[in-house]
Amino acid sequence: MIIGILFAGILLALGTMIAALVAGFPIWLALMLYPVVGTIGAMGFVALALLLKKRDDADDMTACAVVAR
Repeated sequence: MIIGILFAGILLALGTMIAALVAGFPIWLALMLYPVVGTIGAMGFVALALLLKKRDDADDMTACAVVAR
């Protein structure tokens, strides 16, 4: 999971940096966007993973309650 988080942040940041350079933004701004967008992308990936995990846990608890009857 750690490698997935790293790749999500790196790829999103790299794509944003390339898009900023293609759009004509200065290099210094593209370089500043890289860590900011990478961090936000990694945190978003973790949040999504936790949300999906909580849904799976809730489904498991419902299944346990049905089986316990």
